[in-house]
Amino acid sequence: MRNLVANFFLSGATKLSTEDRRRVILINGILLLGFFSLSLAALSAASARNLPLALMDGAFVFIDVALLIWLRLSHRVRAVGIALTLLILLLFLFLLVTGGDKNTGPLWFYLFPLFSFFLVGGRSAIALNIFLLAATAVVLFVPGAARTQYDGAFKGRFLGSLFVLSGITYIFEYSRKDAETKMLAAQKETDDIFHAIREGLFLLTERGGGFFIGSKFSGVVEKMIAADHIAGKEFIPLLKESFPNINEDGLAQYLALLYKEDLDEAMLADLNPLKTVEGERILSFSFYRVAGMKSGKIESVMCSIENKTEEVTLQRELAARGESDAKQTALLLQILHTNPKLLDDFLETAGAYEKEIHSLLSGATDVDSELLDRAFRKVHTIKGDARALGLDAVGERAHVVEEKIAELKTRPSVTGADLLPLVVDLGALRQIFETVHELTSLIRAHRGKENSVSETPLKDTLYNLVRRLKLTSGKEVQLDTALFDESRLPLRMTRLAQEIFIQMIRNSFAHGIEDTTERLRAGKKATGLISLGLKETDGVLKLSYSDDGAGLDAAKLRAKAVAEGIVTAEEIAGWQDNRVYALIFRKGLSTAESVGQDAGRGVGMDIIQENVRQLKGRTKLRTKPGKGIEFVFEFETENRQDKA
Repeated sequence: MRNLVANFFLSGATKLSTEDRRRVILINGILLLGFFSLSLAALSAASARNLPLALMDGAFVFIDVALLIWLRLSHRVRAVGIALTLLILLLFLFLLVTGGDKNTGPLWFYLFPLFSFFLVGGRSAIALNIFLLAATAVVLFVPGAARTQYDGAFKGRFLGSLFVLSGITYIFEYSRKDAETKMLAAQKETDDIFHAIREGLFLLTERGGGFFIGSKFSGVVEKMIAADHIAGKEFIPLLKESFPNINEDGLAQYLALLYKEDLDEAMLADLNPLKTVEGERILSFSFYRVAGMKSGKIESVMCSIENKTEEVTLQRELAARGESDAKQTALLLQILHTNPKLLDDFLETAGAYEKEIHSLLSGATDVDSELLDRAFRKVHTIKGDARALGLDAVGERAHVVEEKIAELKTRPSVTGADLLPLVVDLGALRQIFETVHELTSLIRAHRGKENSVSETPLKDTLYNLVRRLKLTSGKEVQLDTALFDESRLPLRMTRLAQEIFIQMIRNSFAHGIEDTTERLRAGKKATGLISLGLKETDGVLKLSYSDDGAGLDAAKLRAKAVAEGIVTAEEIAGWQDNRVYALIFRKGLSTAESVGQDAGRGVGMDIIQENVRQLKGRTKLRTKPGKGIEFVFEFETENRQDKA
C-alpha cells in the first residue's frame, strides 16, 4: 500500500531532481484534492439547480483527470505545473465573477500565490500574480464585470490582502530557493570530495538490529566491495555476497558493541573481525564512532576501507622468491607510494648521474678537488630526489657515497687507489637502482590498467617531502601551493623546478623555520608556512619560493664565510648586507650548525644557482631577519627569446 501511494504521488517517475520531485508531489496532491472538491462542488451546484456552475465544475474535473494522465505518461513536470496554475487561475477568476457557492469564491484566491510560486516559480509566477491582481481589480471595480455584488470595504481589503500575500509568498519562495541553491552547492562539493577520495568511506546506521549504509559514500566503495546501488542497503548481507567467509554473527555483535558508550573504542579495535578480508580483493576495514553534535551520543559508525591487495600480494610473492628481508619489503612499500611518472624520471636521471660519476672516478689516477666536487654534487642531487620521493633506502645508500666523497675531500691528496672503496659503494648504489627497476616492473604487472598517474606529480612529491621532514624534525610546517599551477610549468624547466623546491624545502626545515617553542616566543604562529608560486609577466616566467622562518642573519653569514676561508675579515667588513646574503650561493658555505642528511655540506644552493644560469635565468633574494626569506627565479619564455 505504501509503495502504491508513493508511486501515485510521484507519477511513476524514478529519476527526478529535488525540485521536480517536490513539484510532482504537490501537483498530484492538488489534482487529487481538486478532483474530489470539484466533484462535490458540481454535485452541490446541480442539486441547487445552478446549471452553469455545475457544468463549469464538471469541466474542471475533466481537465483535472486529463492533467493527471498527462503527467504520468510524459513526466513533463514544469509543463503540467504551468497548465495547472493557469487552470487554477481561470477557476478562481470564474468564482470571483460568479461569486461561487454562497459568495465564498474569492476566499480561494488566497491559495493562488502559494500554488504559482511552488508549481511554476521565478518570473513566470510573478507575471501570473500580477495578472491575477490586475484581473481581480478589473472584476471588483469595473461596473458590470462581476455578476455578484461585493461590499466596497471588502473589495479594498480583499485586493490589498491578496497583494500582501503575493509579496510575502514571493519573499518566502526567493529565500527558500536561495537557501536550497546554497545547500545543493554544498552537497555537490561534498559529492565531489567523496568521488575524489581514493579511500573507501561510508556511514553505518543501526535500525531494528540491522546496520544500514548511508546515502553518502566515496566513489571507490562500490568497486571495492563489488556491489552497486549500496545506499540504504543492509551492510552485513551485502558484504556476505562478495566475501562469503565472513562471520555474520560475529560482525553483527562487534558493530553492536561500538554503540555501547561505556566500552573503549581503542580496545574494541583489537576485536575487529574485518581487519583483513579476502575475496577478489584483500581489504582492511576500520570502524570509528560518530557522536551527535548536540546529544553527544553515538549516532552512527564511520567505516573506512583500505585496499591491501597490491601490498599483501607482492609481499607474498617476495616471500615465495626468498626476497622478503626487512629492507627490501620497506623499499617495496616505498615504491608503492611513489608517483609512477616521477619514479621513472628519477630512475632515468639518477642512473645517468651514477654512470657519469663512475666514469669520472673509475679511470682517474690523480684526483683533484674539482672532480670530487662534480661527483659530490651529482650524489647530493640523487640523495635529495630520493628522499623527496620517500625512497629512503636509495637515499641512505646515496648518503653513504656522499660521506665517502666528503671524507676524500678533506685529504690533501687523493690517488686512484683511494677511490676503490668509493667505486664499490657506487656499485651498491647501482645495484639498488636495479632492484627498484625490478620491483617497479613487478608492481606494474600486478596493477595493470588500474595504475593511475597524478596530474600534479611535482606537488605530490613536495607534499610528501614536507610530511616526512615534519616527522623527522618535529616541526609543524604547512605547504601552500595555491599560486603554483604545475600545468603552466614549461617541460624544459620541470626538472629544475623540482631540484629548486626540494633543496629549498630541506633548507627551510634544516635552518630556516624555527621549532614551535621558538616561533611562539617570537610572536609567530606555531605552524611555519612554505609558499610556492608561478606566474608569467611580459614574457618572463617567475618561479618563487618563500618561508616565514628565521631568514638570513648577515652577522652569522660573515662569521661563517671567514671561518670557512671563503673571504677574509678585512674583505667582508665593508660589504653591504645584500652582498653578504649572496654568499649562500657560494660552494662550501652552510649556515647549519652540524652536518646531517639534509644540510651542512655547503652544497645545494650553488648547484641551483649553476642550473639557473645554464637556463639563462636570474635569481632574486629578499630576506628579513626573524621574518623569513623569499627567492624568485626569473626566466625568459621561449616566445620572448624568439623575439629577441
